[in-house]
Amino acid sequence: MRLSEFISQVVEGRATIFPITNNDGPIREIVTVKSLRSILDNSSLWPHLIVADAATPLVPVRTSDSLHRLLEVLGLMDCDEVLIVDTEGCVLGVAGY
Repeated sequence: MRLSEFISQVVEGRATIFPITNNDGPIREIVTVKSLRSILDNSSLWPHLIVADAATPLVPVRTSDSLHRLLEVLGLMDCDEVLIVDTEGCVLGVAGY
């Protein structure tokens, strides 16, 4: 998906974290509103970029992880929210502060 299409969808919603998948598998990357900020300042780049250009690797949090681990990942990713995923990479929920 072109980044310009993605940004128009982001503006209409309230989410701050977006999972990125390929056609055949689990989530490997995410795009956050924070990761988009540097790109948002230069709209002339949008037509030349795809969503994956704004993605960062997923640091998974699982249901078996501790609250300490969740807070660690929030700090590491510099996000307000993180995805809770199962061992297959399927999203079970979102946690944040």
